[in-house]
Amino acid sequence: MIRTIIFDLDGTILDTIQDLTNAVNYTLNQFKLPNITSVEAKSFLGYGASYLLNQAKKTSPIHTEDLLKIYIPYMESHNQIESQPYEGIMDLLNELKGKYRLGIVSNKHQEALDMVVDKYFKGYFDVVIGDQVNQPKKPDPYPLLKAIQDLDSSIHETLYIGDTEVDLKTAKNAHVKVVAVTWGFRSLDELKREKPNFIIDEPKQLKDLIKGENACQS
Repeated sequence: MIRTIIFDLDGTILDTIQDLTNAVNYTLNQFKLPNITSVEAKSFLGYGASYLLNQAKKTSPIHTEDLLKIYIPYMESHNQIESQPYEGIMDLLNELKGKYRLGIVSNKHQEALDMVVDKYFKGYFDVVIGDQVNQPKKPDPYPLLKAIQDLDSSIHETLYIGDTEVDLKTAKNAHVKVVAVTWGFRSLDELKREKPNFIIDEPKQLKDLIKGENACQS
């Protein structure tokens, strides 16, 4: 029976692409490097801030650590400007809250993650795990398994919901069933290559999927 539902954040429940692109370009501009487009940013997202900036600087010899010193504080103070929950997400969460254990596992660093969850999803999630010092990032299964443990659940009772190959690999590494969403940062073909258990095109489909899974187990 599915009793626990854990989501990725960026590209899955929150459309953050414009704020993230703006934060990257602000950082690049401080070093007189060329801007990236939001399409490029989407392709770089999923593996955390260091990977994002390393890809965004392209062939520049500037150290990623120097970019991070600008990017992190700027992003923290500019991550609630254009970001919004995807259409249908709040209705979905209102349906799920109180019926299932809910969590978030993201590669966004913990402080920024806490800020946006408090702003957009306050009171909905029981566990929120982001990128932390000395903790493996997705696709390592550790953060997802930790969330499951903190929710007093098991891998067999859990669905993980994400929008990139990083999320799908994380779930597979944790032996957790995974749902890919098509409204995020990767194309349908990219998602299909990872062979998720399920693919959905709009949030309301998740509710029916969970009911179907639980009906099969009853």
